Amino acid sequence: MRDKKVLLFFLLVGLAALAGGYIFMNKTKSFSKIDLLRVRFPIGKQIPDPANIVWTGDWYMLDHLSSGLIQYDSTKGRFREMLAERWEIFPNNTHRFYIKKNIVFSDGSPITAHDFSATLKRLLIRKSSSHFPLWDYVEGCESLKSMQDECSGLKVVDNHTLDIKLKGRYRSFLLQLASPETGVWSSRDIQDDKNLTIKATRFSGPYILESFDPALKFVLKRNPLSLISKEFPDSPERIEIPLEDLALCEEKMLNGDLDIFMKNPLPTGEKNWRAHGIEVLKSSPSTLIYFSGVSPTAQQQKVAFQVLQEIWKSSPFEDLLPATSLLPFEKAYRLDVESIQNELPSETSKIIRLGVPFTYFQKEFLDHLTATFKKFGSDLQLVVLSREDYPKMFDNPDAIKRVDYILTPYAASERYPAVQLRFMTGKLKNSPVDLKEAETPELDEKQVRVLKDYQKWLLKEGHVVPLFFEKILVLHKQSIDLGIQEAPDAEVELWKLRRID
Repeated sequence: MRDKKVLLFFLLVGLAALAGGYIFMNKTKSFSKIDLLRVRFPIGKQIPDPANIVWTGDWYMLDHLSSGLIQYDSTKGRFREMLAERWEIFPNNTHRFYIKKNIVFSDGSPITAHDFSATLKRLLIRKSSSHFPLWDYVEGCESLKSMQDECSGLKVVDNHTLDIKLKGRYRSFLLQLASPETGVWSSRDIQDDKNLTIKATRFSGPYILESFDPALKFVLKRNPLSLISKEFPDSPERIEIPLEDLALCEEKMLNGDLDIFMKNPLPTGEKNWRAHGIEVLKSSPSTLIYFSGVSPTAQQQKVAFQVLQEIWKSSPFEDLLPATSLLPFEKAYRLDVESIQNELPSETSKIIRLGVPFTYFQKEFLDHLTATFKKFGSDLQLVVLSREDYPKMFDNPDAIKRVDYILTPYAASERYPAVQLRFMTGKLKNSPVDLKEAETPELDEKQVRVLKDYQKWLLKEGHVVPLFFEKILVLHKQSIDLGIQEAPDAEVELWKLRRID
């Protein structure tokens, strides 16, 4: 009898284990493809140009529409092949890229070395890229005027081999080729006009631009011929990117009419998104809010450290951290507070004209700034800039007639500290500090010194006044799986997204 009870006991335990295993298996997530993904990120109301990236969303968009020779693998900290199957570097600083065979644009036409050459030649002629000055690197291409011109630093060896000869040994060059700025476009889509306009009909990235209405939205469609799409076969079929103002997009998110919303947190505090069934992914505090000087000369020093210190000390905003450096993340290349104090002027100007992008910054935040300046006898005059005017002001030599500074954010990347500094400088200012050697993910002592010297120059010339660091919020429905994203950059690669069933 006792043996039967023991047997019954183990039988019940076994059944319980099976039942538990069945429940566990049923709790395991299953996924499916998203037919239509609606996502909002900050982007201008025009098709992004890789030779002039203005908004954070321009970078994201181009990353989805084009692919480059190589890519940077942040998990392993190295560059790896993308559309190039391999590359080698010769003693004369020539980089030879062997392009994969059988890779095609979205219309099925082959991607060749001629397309890469045309893409890079366009950047060399335009000399307008926001992040990387390719024209400062490639040898013998300074006098390029048209797409028909040839230069010694850019040579098509054959359909699948491209040589790029540099003026020196720049480790940062690979970083440029991993950027959306150098994603490949069809040579047949580059127009022979003043701006060498890209009339995009063929795409090398995981998506194509299906339609665009500057009053409504972008619509992207999956490109099944892309190498990325083949790696992620369940990537969303279509992506809608609405262009409404942020306040309206918040309502859309609450009403379920948006799936993902990338935004800066409100200084006065965010809604309880999770109470509305919305998940929140926060980046590191990597977005710098700062005054960007519009004067190309050194006549711009207007804000003393004591005002900046009071703005930090009296801030009522929990999600904003004092920007005691121009760069977040790595302590090695950050300036300390004393360095900032030493480079700023002793007195604040009596009148400062500040350009503010329409509807971007909250009234409470602007009130905090104007009230603090008033404490020190300074009149901070706000000049509202329209959505169209705002991006044009940074590279407009006449902007100084309207404003002294522009209040602006910049979403930094821990991989590209020199790129952030170059972007913050703009195209009208020339620094005596050469950033080229510091444009690489791996930094030695010399490169760290370059980054520090450059920051001091920006402060001393009055080109930048740092205010706060803030996080980027990625709001998404609970039914959306984001995949493995790089949270420090808050850069969401949409081809990784799936629906949780």
